[in-house]
Amino acid sequence: MAQWEWERMLTLQYFAPCHDREEGFMSWLKAARPMSTDLESIRELLMLDQLDTPANNIVSLHDEAAAFRPPQPSAAADPEDEDAGALDGSPDDVAPPAAAFAPIVPDDPVNRFAVAHRAGDPADQVFLSKNVLRRHAAVLGGSGSGKTTLALSVVEQLLLRGVPVVLIDRKGDLCSYANPDVWRDNPNEDPARRQGRKELSDKVDVAVFTPGRTSGRPINITLLPNGIGELPEHEQEMLSQVSAAALGEMLYLRRSATHQRQSGILSVALKILGARSRSEIRLGDLLRFMEEDNEELIELTQRMDASGKARRDLISQLDSLRHRNGALFEGQGEPLSMESLLGLGSFGKRGKTRLSVIYTGFLGDNENVLFWVSQFLSEALRFCQRNPSESLQAVVMFDEADLYIPSNSKPPTKEPLESLLKRARSAGVGIMLATQSPGDLDYRSRDQVTSWFIGRVREDTALKKLRAAFASDSGLDPARVLPNQTVGEFHLIQEGKVHAMKSRRSLVNAEQVPFDRIEGYAQETNRKAAAQLKLDLGV
Repeated sequence: MAQWEWERMLTLQYFAPCHDREEGFMSWLKAARPMSTDLESIRELLMLDQLDTPANNIVSLHDEAAAFRPPQPSAAADPEDEDAGALDGSPDDVAPPAAAFAPIVPDDPVNRFAVAHRAGDPADQVFLSKNVLRRHAAVLGGSGSGKTTLALSVVEQLLLRGVPVVLIDRKGDLCSYANPDVWRDNPNEDPARRQGRKELSDKVDVAVFTPGRTSGRPINITLLPNGIGELPEHEQEMLSQVSAAALGEMLYLRRSATHQRQSGILSVALKILGARSRSEIRLGDLLRFMEEDNEELIELTQRMDASGKARRDLISQLDSLRHRNGALFEGQGEPLSMESLLGLGSFGKRGKTRLSVIYTGFLGDNENVLFWVSQFLSEALRFCQRNPSESLQAVVMFDEADLYIPSNSKPPTKEPLESLLKRARSAGVGIMLATQSPGDLDYRSRDQVTSWFIGRVREDTALKKLRAAFASDSGLDPARVLPNQTVGEFHLIQEGKVHAMKSRRSLVNAEQVPFDRIEGYAQETNRKAAAQLKLDLGV
């Protein structure tokens, strides 16, 4: 248990006796639930985030009060004090064991929402706790399994509850949220679904970004972010290595001795630049630095490049890369900022929750995509360091996630994504990994993911890997149950338990959007953002 959690518990222990007679104390305790909501160790110990029936996941008010009350000396209860028996620890009213969950209220729509119903029983709703997504989720399933529909159904419920979401979109279907046609009323549709879509439309602020396409809504990235020199040394080194690996991927630096030397030179140069710079580092800055014959760089790379030839060849390759990918490295656009993508502070609209869709299709080949996403991951890691949170404050979904964290290779996105999975929990940033090729996903990070939604899977490789995910006492063989699931049927694996379920439809049907329309949607969301900024500034 973290030190701050011990301190919080000790504070709560002495807080109640001082204030429990005050008007409003019990109402505050009921709403805040400081033991069961804020303390991660308590939640994990009692498995409060575990999906179950609506009566679960919430500790009773009686348990909440008893949990942080210090032992009281035995005394006769005041017969006029109706709360005395419940709060003084007397044997006449012993608190039930912590595992005996009971609801504070019959429903908790802010923190819990239905995502499905139990297989074979439409009346038995499956609820998901919002805060369980702090511990990440994976949605797996082959083409046509309903994977995207389930993932977007969860995303929509989060948006309705004020949690901003970033979608990394490889195919272009997630850009459908910027299509005005999907929000139009359909009188032939189920009234509840129509009402839900209207509520979502009123709540969400959609922004589409097109890195690599300046005529859309580009995001301007850097090799190293502004202020990197103020970070701890190990953070500087990690960001430098991520950037060097991403550049090396674009330069096709492989495992030859020459390529390994050039990779090392890149990493050293970026580390030196990051430590001394107070501003962001771009590719042009790196080229100028390497051309200067910097003494520190030459000294640190002397053993790997005594003649300087590897460095000179590397400069030539980097210069060529800059000219080939001008839109990526030198293009105009908004700075890469998680605050902007999440619509926080001055970037947000009052009463709206930001949904940012980043379409990577304009970046070209996978090497460019991996470079860009690696820089996004670096920014996400820095955001987590700057913004710790005990509750869910944002979600990032990676569609076709097997590209970024594959099982049999190590692209520049793999290490920072693994690091983000470990560190984002403390910042209240949930990660969702969605893929239709689960056999290609690296499951070595599975301990960082709490909720696994597994739809129809037929590939032998994936089925073998998923066998370990099913609890041994569940009696389920993934090779038997997963290939035969129909559209929308999933098995949810959470805390060692397996639940068969039928997912809800998303309120918006995500369909493939043509390139030109994606560009148009990006331009429109950019125009609206500029108009809103002028309005806020009173221009």
